[in-house]
Amino acid sequence: MPKNSICLNMYGDVSSVTGSKLNFRKNDILFGKIRPYFHKVGFAQCNGVTSTDTLVMRAKPNCFGLLLEIVSSDAYVAYTTATSKTGTKMPRADWNAMSAYELLEPSARVLAQFDGFVKQITDEIMNLSDQIVAAREARDRLLPKLMSGEIEV
Repeated sequence: MPKNSICLNMYGDVSSVTGSKLNFRKNDILFGKIRPYFHKVGFAQCNGVTSTDTLVMRAKPNCFGLLLEIVSSDAYVAYTTATSKTGTKMPRADWNAMSAYELLEPSARVLAQFDGFVKQITDEIMNLSDQIVAAREARDRLLPKLMSGEIEV
């Protein structure tokens, strides 16, 4: 997971996830719980699996935007870091403390409007992310052929 980016556009093979696994769905929010100060928070752009070192959060209807905004904010990450528990080697986010984070809940109308606005942005992020992945894959296929002289430009 990248630091300080809600765009999770790098994927691996499920076989690379060792130990226990958690399923996630497109638009779930993933929060890296080891060393929460690394600010590894983002929304899933596809269905998949992750290690149990990641918290999977699923928003209620019309709450995706609010949840993403809160848990990816500097204030929430700082709170999570401050309330983390010391693991065997590194601090780990504590779900009980994270879920006790207090906030004001907007009206249903404001919540729906905000959710629609954030959804437009995250849809565009997914679109651009898909283009980046496709360009990266094309580069990885073509560069060796260009370097070897197999193809010319």
